[in-house]
Amino acid sequence: MVSDNTWHVLVEEESKNSWGEDNHRWGLAGRHPARDEEHARALAAELAGSHVPSLLRSRRPYRRLVHRLAGDVWLAVLESASGTLHVRVSVAQLVAVHDHEPSRRGVLGRLTGPE
Repeated sequence: MVSDNTWHVLVEEESKNSWGEDNHRWGLAGRHPARDEEHARALAAELAGSHVPSLLRSRRPYRRLVHRLAGDVWLAVLESASGTLHVRVSVAQLVAVHDHEPSRRGVLGRLTGPE
């Protein structure tokens, strides 16, 4: 059973694929545990102002605009001469954990091993 005070800060980074600038997607870049909800909020605000996305490899100067969205979500916009990147930081409460056993059935539902 998951404790109802299991708080985390989730950091998502925007990534661009090589097929063009119009193809963007988000990926989880980090999950940071927090002591409680208050600590998670403080940590999220700190990470929104400091997390550097993996795509920002340049040592050139950049500008960071941090927006607080509805609730406990921040969006950081990082602008540099080479383009703009986004980082989304959210406070999250872990509410369930499920362990799954691998199925012995293949994609078509046939048994792949002994019963």
